[in-house]
Amino acid sequence: MNSVEHLLEKRFSLHTLDEQINIKTLIRPMPDLKKTRQFTRTFTKDTYTKYNNWLCGCNKRNTIFCFPCLLFGGELLWTKTGMTDLNHLNDRMKKHDLTVKHMNTTLNLATLGKTNVLSMLDSGYRRGIELHNEKVFNNR
Repeated sequence: MNSVEHLLEKRFSLHTLDEQINIKTLIRPMPDLKKTRQFTRTFTKDTYTKYNNWLCGCNKRNTIFCFPCLLFGGELLWTKTGMTDLNHLNDRMKKHDLTVKHMNTTLNLATLGKTNVLSMLDSGYRRGIELHNEKVFNNR
């Protein structure tokens, strides 16, 4: 359920809230990836954690993705196509890390499954109005 391939086939938003929280709690997919051209360049598990906490990979497609953007939507390169150019990976990661869309998806992932403060405030406000109305009607 927590593979990039699965997430590409079934959008994250189509999962139930319990499934979404389960996907969040599972470790993001971080397989070793290999690229072969004139020489072999290896992308190891150390690379996932050395530079940031959002890279994930798909060993079936041999590509790198952004885990929060893969879940909540973002740039095609990081959500559908996948990054294959290891020579320019650092530059692309730095640029992606500063985009508003990426920051929003990272925030969405961090708050997924947490208590919704706005709904708590809203329900507290409504309860306060109910108590006020009860006092008004009881004092008539």
